[in-house]
Amino acid sequence: MVFRHISTDIKERLVYLADEGYAREDILEFLGVSESSFWRWKRNIRRPRLLTAEATQDIYQLMLENPELYLDEIQQWLILAHDIGMSKSALDDNLREIGISYKRLSKAAAERDEDARSEFREFATNNLVAEQLVFVDETISHVPFGRGVRYSVVAALSVDGYLCVRVVEGSVDGSEFFDFIVEDVLPRMNQWPGDNSVLVMDNCAIHKSRSLCTVVEAVGAHTLTLTMSALI
Repeated sequence: MVFRHISTDIKERLVYLADEGYAREDILEFLGVSESSFWRWKRNIRRPRLLTAEATQDIYQLMLENPELYLDEIQQWLILAHDIGMSKSALDDNLREIGISYKRLSKAAAERDEDARSEFREFATNNLVAEQLVFVDETISHVPFGRGVRYSVVAALSVDGYLCVRVVEGSVDGSEFFDFIVEDVLPRMNQWPGDNSVLVMDNCAIHKSRSLCTVVEAVGAHTLTLTMSALI
């Protein structure tokens, strides 16, 4: 039997394609390798840890408060909050390497999540009506294979539909989010207790700016920042 040398580059491409969700049969045909090689390289080739110390600390707190999040949601959060992009497979590996797993966190957080939901329901029932609420959040989209430009979308939504939407190149950072609220959202809000007078956000780091609260309160509106679990 004649053995041919397979370059490290080919092996890394195989692992990358597998992590990105491409069908195993397509990868084998495209790279011209055997199925046994596929599983061996997939098992042996590991990507380096991509999470920074700051991201590790923040993601631990995020998952403690929101253990029901899916990997793709954590993916988007990492890009938005820390500008770190990785595949779901690599993310799962990184989380396990630093000792974070759903099994470890979900039991500890379950009762706290239900308490948060109960508190929010009670507060909303006693103090708010649906017409007062304006929900703001962001999401991100990227071109597969790591090519092209990544775009983020941030939007404000009321019971009547979208109030405004902004598409930006790259990630939405604190400055971009602040500008969106001041330039696009606040002109469409009203003084409390009128319609569209309460800005509701999750507790993502870029939402917790004191300056943001100040400008919202300056127009007579209020902010309401909650954990994702309380909003579900």
